Amino acid sequence: MYRTVESKPVVRRMAEELCVHHEALRGWIWQTEAGADERDDLLTTEGRTS
Repeated sequence: MYRTVESKPVVRRMAEELCVHHEALRGWIWQTEAGADERDDLLTTEGRTS
């Protein structure tokens, strides 16, 4: 959802709308970016389980 919005919303606001903690949402966003090879500072989910 965060990745499909044209103007990136504030993570805290989106987290409130989804009723989740903002740091949880931020972590999910970062993990998705790592899985899509958009971040080189994090392991992908597959890399973490290997």
